[in-house]
Amino acid sequence: MVKIAILDDGNVGAIEKLLQNFLEFQICDDPSEYLDVLIVNEIYDERIPPAKIIIANSDDKRVLGCVSSMGGQIITYGLNPKAAITASSHTLDGFVVCVQRGMATIHNTPIFPHEFAVDVPDCGNSNERVMAAVSAALICGINFCE
Repeated sequence: MVKIAILDDGNVGAIEKLLQNFLEFQICDDPSEYLDVLIVNEIYDERIPPAKIIIANSDDKRVLGCVSSMGGQIITYGLNPKAAITASSHTLDGFVVCVQRGMATIHNTPIFPHEFAVDVPDCGNSNERVMAAVSAALICGINFCE
């Protein structure tokens, strides 16, 4: 099972709830435990646990500043056009997500640039939290194109 931690000053539960729509995972609250995936939507503490893959909100400069010196693969998401994973359009029920450059899943399976539609229940959550959950699911190996 994938070990995930979420750093979000606003509402960790929103990302966790959205992520449950896509995959099974274990939330880790122990900052000393090595993680498979760390989702950083907002920074509320400068201590960031180590992770194999860090999924970072590119729309928050504090987040980018904190994760830029960390080891591990950093995948950015957001509305920023320089993000690795962006939303190319938004509907009432979901997003069209654009993977802008190649990357790999936690199991080292390649992910090539492409676009895909994803329906997100309760899409009233903030765009950043929805993009965080979709990005994490993609990095964990969920294929939205099937």
